[in-house]
Amino acid sequence: MKKKESLGFVGAASSWIEEKIAPGVAKFTENKYVSAIRQALLDTIPLMLIGSVFLIIWLFPVQAWMDFVAPFTSQLLVMVSYTFGALGLVSSFTVANRLARNLDMDPIMPSIFSVLSFLILSPPVEGMIPMGFLGGTGLFGAIIVGILTVLILRFFYEHKIMIKMPKEVPEGISNVFASILPGIACLGLVWFVRVVINFDFNTFILGLLQPLVVAGDSLLALNIEALIGRIAWSVGIHGYTVVQSVAMPFWTIAVTENAEAVAAGLSIPHIGTSMFLDGLALWSGTTTWPVIGILLFSKLRSFRALGRVNAPVGFFCIWEPIMFGLPIILNPLLIIPFILSCLWGVTFAWIMVSIGWVTVPYVVIPMITPPIMSGFLATGGDWRSIPLSVIVLVGATVIWYPFIKAWERIRALEDPGDVIK
Repeated sequence: MKKKESLGFVGAASSWIEEKIAPGVAKFTENKYVSAIRQALLDTIPLMLIGSVFLIIWLFPVQAWMDFVAPFTSQLLVMVSYTFGALGLVSSFTVANRLARNLDMDPIMPSIFSVLSFLILSPPVEGMIPMGFLGGTGLFGAIIVGILTVLILRFFYEHKIMIKMPKEVPEGISNVFASILPGIACLGLVWFVRVVINFDFNTFILGLLQPLVVAGDSLLALNIEALIGRIAWSVGIHGYTVVQSVAMPFWTIAVTENAEAVAAGLSIPHIGTSMFLDGLALWSGTTTWPVIGILLFSKLRSFRALGRVNAPVGFFCIWEPIMFGLPIILNPLLIIPFILSCLWGVTFAWIMVSIGWVTVPYVVIPMITPPIMSGFLATGGDWRSIPLSVIVLVGATVIWYPFIKAWERIRALEDPGDVIK
């Protein structure tokens, strides 16, 4: 009876979250500005993946291979410099582009003016554009520049402050002239800030927000990210999207600084990245692999069938079929191990990385990379990531097992014919 009351309380709490909190979280993630920033930074992931490939080629931990590629180090690092080293510049384009689209504007001119504004804020040194703030260190500035550029152009367009051409002039040419006054205002503003009054905007913004990048390396911060993501998923909201909406800029800067440190032969500074969560803490893997493994040996036909059907996609950490099919979403009993297994993975992996037992992840990997392989690739081929991942998966399985068995018993009582005898 107590157990039923407990489940009833948790169920009521879950319903309260679904009704009171979930709509607000969903509204936040769907905000035009938040979604533009999130998608704009996702647009830069191919650059980081390409740069990471060249990092792996350069640093693959086999001595014979390292000796072979040593003469080509400078050539390989060119690709690292022009992928990770251009993230700020590219983001100034993608942020303006995505936001303009969200606000139903033609994205071409906002994107162009955003890039030019960003470059003006990084004036030449001895006739050359410095690479420093064109990379991850200029990311916060790029985001702000992208947003402000779109807002300035939008203000001019909405208030018809533009050069208007006769109707006989082709639309393409009219649009060009219509952008001149907004462009002068936009570029003139950043020129005044950086050149006339000599205000270093990028350094100022980085100084304000860099402490948050460092704070993101802490165990507390990573567990909060994991907890928020899991709670959101528990009520049917894409938790990774919720976390990305806030953490993505900080992750991107941390990833860039890690790659630059590796290329320079320095110690890797940041644990708090998406590669840590996906590669070592096994954000998705602590659910997909243990749950499917347990289901495959269930006493219920429906559970075994669910395990078999989901095994191929679950191998690549795609968990939506399990989340909705078991289900875990809005299931008070299974929400508990869903959260605990993730916190276990984050905590254990963080401790192992912090004490130096495993290399800090610095290689960008696709989210669907299978567990064990993900850690090996993210750490640049550190073999110690393999036993770490195995321990994380075993611990997660131990956490999941009693809860799935309890859910199995509940379902068996509801449908005795489903039991394999």
